[in-house]
Amino acid sequence: MGLQEYKQKRTFAKTPEPTGGKANDGGLHFVIQKHAASHLHYDFRLEMRGVLKSWAVPKGPSLDPEVKRLAMLVEDHPYDYKDFEGIIPEGNYGAGTVIIWDEGAYEPLEKGLTKKEQEKILLKGFFGGSLKIRMHGHKLKGEFALVRTQGRGENAWLLIKHKDRYARKTDITEKDTSVVSKKTIEQMAASKTAARWESNRNSDGSLKDRQRSKKKPTMAGSNWPELEAIPIENEADFDIDGCTIKINNIDRQVWKDVTKADLIQYYHSIAPYLLPYLKDRPLSLHIKPRGAMAPDLYIKDMEGRQPVCADIFQDKRRHKKAGTRPVIDYLVCNNEATLLYMINLGCIDVNPWMSRTATPQAPDFVNIDLDPSGNDFEKVIEVARAAKTVLSKWKLKTVVKTSGKTGLHIYIPVTGISYQQARRAAETIGQEVLALVPRIATTNVNRSQRGSKVFIDPSQNDYADTLAAAYTVRPNSIPTVSTPLSWAEVRKGLDPKQFTIFNTGERVKKKGDLFKNALNVAWAKYNTGMLRKRVFDVI
Repeated sequence: MGLQEYKQKRTFAKTPEPTGGKANDGGLHFVIQKHAASHLHYDFRLEMRGVLKSWAVPKGPSLDPEVKRLAMLVEDHPYDYKDFEGIIPEGNYGAGTVIIWDEGAYEPLEKGLTKKEQEKILLKGFFGGSLKIRMHGHKLKGEFALVRTQGRGENAWLLIKHKDRYARKTDITEKDTSVVSKKTIEQMAASKTAARWESNRNSDGSLKDRQRSKKKPTMAGSNWPELEAIPIENEADFDIDGCTIKINNIDRQVWKDVTKADLIQYYHSIAPYLLPYLKDRPLSLHIKPRGAMAPDLYIKDMEGRQPVCADIFQDKRRHKKAGTRPVIDYLVCNNEATLLYMINLGCIDVNPWMSRTATPQAPDFVNIDLDPSGNDFEKVIEVARAAKTVLSKWKLKTVVKTSGKTGLHIYIPVTGISYQQARRAAETIGQEVLALVPRIATTNVNRSQRGSKVFIDPSQNDYADTLAAAYTVRPNSIPTVSTPLSWAEVRKGLDPKQFTIFNTGERVKKKGDLFKNALNVAWAKYNTGMLRKRVFDVI
């Protein structure tokens, strides 16, 4: 549940509770609100990216490192909610009494960081299921950990005190007064001047009839209704560079023992390397909301669902159907918020066009997709080496990457050409490669006639066609990544399964971005000149 849903639950016009507000520009803030609702509990809230990440702790915090307190992840709350004490009347969601039991500053254990750097570490910890923090409260001081746990539900975490000079065996919850009003829960409940407010949700959390929202309209044949019907078991808002997006169902397994949170964390960490290959390129969304090997959905038209920070490329619909618009609104990912929005929808891989929105008819690459008919990657390597021989003969500058599954993708940067020219170039090069390795390669488009040969595929060089971007994860049996390679690495013994979400980040730090020359303008101009001499002038 995110901040917008939280706002729907509360009728702020009738109450003193704030609707949101911005976090301060200084350090990070925490608050613990003792909440006597249907059951007494403590709401443990940490400022993170402009909202309060929140956990309900039934027994309250402990200063004893040997005690592990259950903490259930709940909805985000607005930053200004940290100042709220008061009464929630019966019949409303969260009915009961609230006091500020403790509050103060906090930070991750790493020292000497800016607030933005601290929040980046905390975000990584949140998605990874392990937060380690240092608290500077009136009652809670020193180091604590919040750790997601298994076996108690998807929202279950543990709140644990670290061993330090503030650790105690005494029960800290016996200090039962507010650090602001100095009132106990009982005194606040009896106070005639306590703030009160109404909720627009019933006590069970359901919307009151007047608040029920209408379903968003969809076109005939749209996959949005199926996607939006998937139950949301937990949800939180994240403010990423000024754009708020929802992240939900983070504990859902995408692969065995690999969760959606792990996938989101990978994309968060790899975004600086991936985003340049998505910039200004329309996307077709390949969505796997139930797991990497489960049935998928495809979405091209956003139908108004995109976040406010996303860009849209509107293109005419080339295959018109009854009940559809004459145009398609393609998503364009130019920032991390849009990237994580896609991953939250259920995208595992990200598939951009070869061209950009400013010049949609002009691809920036000629691509050659080497696709094995079986799982014999050694054949793919042999065909790739033959391709390298042809490309060197043509004096072309190229980059190569694993497909993320069982093949290889070769990119030839170009500029100012048409898709027809790109397709012709790929086909011509493919025929020369085939002549070198006819025993193990084919250009036959009929899958049933390929046998065990590697398909030299030029077909992704047409308008609106896509390939998996460099650094994107693939819906494979394990979380493999489409990984840039040096040509020297394309040799016997190369295994594409060795590149996963768990080691790609370290590889990039060590080797740098081996795909960067795909965007090299000088390479594109040079290659276009060389191809023009051999191919384009005869088209």
